Parts: sequence; C-alpha cells; structure tokens
Amino acid sequence: MASKKATSDIPLQIYTWSTRLSRCLNNQSGITPARIGVMLTLRELGQATVKELAERESVSHSTMSRVVSALVADGLLAQLKSTTDGRETLVKLSKRGVSQLKIAIRDSLRPLQRAINSLPNSDASRLVHAVDLVEALVESLSQDLRHQKATR
Repeated sequence: MASKKATSDIPLQIYTWSTRLSRCLNNQSGITPARIGVMLTLRELGQATVKELAERESVSHSTMSRVVSALVADGLLAQLKSTTDGRETLVKLSKRGVSQLKIAIRDSLRPLQRAINSLPNSDASRLVHAVDLVEALVESLSQDLRHQKATR
C-alpha cells in the first residue's frame, strides 16, 4: 500500500506530466490542445451545441464559443440547425476537420507511440493499467465538476 505522502504527491505529478505531455504533443501538430479537445469530443459525440461542448470540456461558454468560432472559420467545423429546436445551432466536424484531426493525431502521437513501443512488455502492460486508472479518475473528476457547476 502506498504511503500517505506518496499518494499526496500524485495529483501534482499527474498535473505536471500531463501539462508537459500536452506541450510536447502540441508542438508536433500546430493545432492547440483546446481545439483538438473540441474536435475529439465532436468525433465522439457526432454533433453538439456550444453549451454542451463547454460543459463537456469544463470551460466557460464564452471560451468555448471563441474556440468553436475559430474552428468554424478555419473550416474544421460545420454548423447546422437542430432538428428538434430551430433556435439551437449545432456543430460537427467538417470533412476537412475529420481529415485534419486524423493528421494531427497521427503527427502528434507518433513520438509518444515510439516511446511506448520501446518499453519492455512488462512496463507496457503496467502503462495500460495506469491509463485505465487515470481515465477513470478524469471521468470522475469531470462529472464532479459538472455537478458542482449545476448546483451553483
């Protein structure tokens, strides 16, 4: 069992490493992490409103609106009217957005994939388990943040 001191260091370590990793990967694609995050979310959801994206990415509506506007202006997202509420505008990845996201993922992740491929099998297996744990933590944290915002 990990000591209390060791586990209390984990949040800062995760934050530090994820920030460094994000910077390293961002330098490869030229697309900002915020934009890639929105594009990945839309790849998963298909389409969404700016409000839904802001909630999902845990940012303000105005911040998400700026990111979405820039992606639309760059031709990476397409806007469409909601079929259930004509007042709502939805966004989805455009054909160009799908193509550029694939390129960004491939180019950004290539160095990380090489590093992972160089790991001994036992370390790669441990990494798979660790990624599952971090993913669950992030999802739990995202849900908690959405709940806190909803109850304010």
